[in-house]
Amino acid sequence: MHATHFAVIAGVALLLVSFAACSSDNSPLPSADPAEKLSPDTTRFPNGTELHIEGILLNTGCYDESGQPSAHATPSCAMEMTLKGFPVAVLPPDQPLQQAWILLTVPQILTDYMGQPVRVRGIVRGPGVLMPLRVEVEMNGAWQFIM
Repeated sequence: MHATHFAVIAGVALLLVSFAACSSDNSPLPSADPAEKLSPDTTRFPNGTELHIEGILLNTGCYDESGQPSAHATPSCAMEMTLKGFPVAVLPPDQPLQQAWILLTVPQILTDYMGQPVRVRGIVRGPGVLMPLRVEVEMNGAWQFIM
């Protein structure tokens, strides 16, 4: 492994640990009502709220600023952009792209699952940003743990 790769991985790990340590409140995390629409609205889901969401895993690099798929928004685009480090997100069913939740994680871990149904349990860390605690992908009709 090159020193540059190690430095990038160490930097991302340090960033994730620092985000996890941001909350000085040791009380249990509140959970959102699963029946609510999971809009990334921080007035409804403030930092520290635990969410359980389901949707399609996508890569934000395959969409333009207006939330429309780019001309090359294909599964291969999503995999390529994920390998390059562009953020991944979960788009709940029947929601516009602006309602997707960006996952605060190393995107390359999720490369093989682009475009597939996922469910994520995580903690809100900002408007539309979720730090995943658990990610599962639906494969052959069953949910499988991936991280």
